[in-house]
Amino acid sequence: MSDSLDADFTFPGRFTFGVAVRPAKRWLLAFDANWFDYSDADTISVDYEKNPDQKIALDWEDNYSLHFGAEYQIIDGFFARTGFGYQ
Repeated sequence: MSDSLDADFTFPGRFTFGVAVRPAKRWLLAFDANWFDYSDADTISVDYEKNPDQKIALDWEDNYSLHFGAEYQIIDGFFARTGFGYQ
């Protein structure tokens, strides 16, 4: 048996901020922060042609992530990089 469907989902909004600075000739430091508006994405609605329609509750909460990275230029064309993130 086959069926066709139409699904409706509101993707969460996102706000991102980032900055990079070069405090010395060979160094680059970078930071970014992201905020995700998951609480607005509360349901997925699935409308079937033949089967009963469904509403799937997501119960998601807002979330954020933070990232920091550093780069050091060893010689021309060669770089050492490191970083970490929190979510």
